[in-house]
Amino acid sequence: MKYKILFIALIIFFFSACKKESNGTQLPAITHSGHDVLGYKINGKVVSVYNSFLSLITFYYYQSSGIVDIYASNRNPDCTLGFTFQYHDSLGNYPLSWIYPYNANFLDNTNGKISGTHCSANYSIDSIYNGTVTIAFFDGNNISGYFQFDAISDSGVVVHITDGIFDLYEN
Repeated sequence: MKYKILFIALIIFFFSACKKESNGTQLPAITHSGHDVLGYKINGKVVSVYNSFLSLITFYYYQSSGIVDIYASNRNPDCTLGFTFQYHDSLGNYPLSWIYPYNANFLDNTNGKISGTHCSANYSIDSIYNGTVTIAFFDGNNISGYFQFDAISDSGVVVHITDGIFDLYEN
């Protein structure tokens, strides 16, 4: 009986200690301390992703090439957002376009509930729909900034990713 109570207490502690996704009306605050948080609006709907049991954020910096990869995957809602760009050792704006290494995409696995498009689809940047990422802080381990982009599906549906923020620590 003692072990059952201990086991239940550990389970409750584990789940209460996890940061949860917040899909309310407010984006997370931007900091420069590597809190592993990423938030954005998809067609006006707020999505916030924290590293937790139900989501994953990855940030990789390939110093030799300057390539930065950022991906955030949620379970609730089931969607993935990612972007790649080449960092040139300075803070500021970088393009997100369809030409490597400046790329971005959004995957909606919610039958369009999250994007308001009523279909599950992969949305990508192309020669018409693109965006920007702004690096506000980067010390080689922590990176924070802002992003926005428009992307289009194979069927021609466009999504607008706006007011994006990230504060990440390299994995």
